Amino acid sequence: MSDFRVFFLKKVSYSCNLPVEVLVLSVNETIRNILNIEIMDGGEMLIALTAIICAVGLPVLLLIVLVVRTTRTKHEERMAMIEKGIVLEEPEKKTNKFNALRNGLLMIGLALGAMSGVYLDATMPSDWTGFPVVIFTVLGGGIAYLIYFFIVLKMMEKEKEQ
Repeated sequence: MSDFRVFFLKKVSYSCNLPVEVLVLSVNETIRNILNIEIMDGGEMLIALTAIICAVGLPVLLLIVLVVRTTRTKHEERMAMIEKGIVLEEPEKKTNKFNALRNGLLMIGLALGAMSGVYLDATMPSDWTGFPVVIFTVLGGGIAYLIYFFIVLKMMEKEKEQ
């Protein structure tokens, strides 16, 4: 408990002729009743803070370490090759000519999947509420990517023939 809070409660307890512990318990009970919430003690707060750090912080930290190590390794390889006198050529970046087709098919697939999920959601038991929407949305996106793959495959075969 903060020093100010202890000081304030001691002053109030002297004027009310109540021990500080009784006053602290009554203040906490009043807050719980008014806000209808449970106040976390130090141990519960530590558990919650640890869970948040582990769930969010560790994956972010691992991602940062992975990116730094990968970048450093590539840089060291390039420097070693330059020191040996090997001329490095920049790799050609292939541009995707079919971005609009991919994005359009994905949006249509997601929308159709979401609509079919909403339609089927009404037919499912109450335990499954919302589940079909998620499943069919992801399924629609996957089907859209497969359609995109086969369309682009045929277009590339036509380009090779010409």
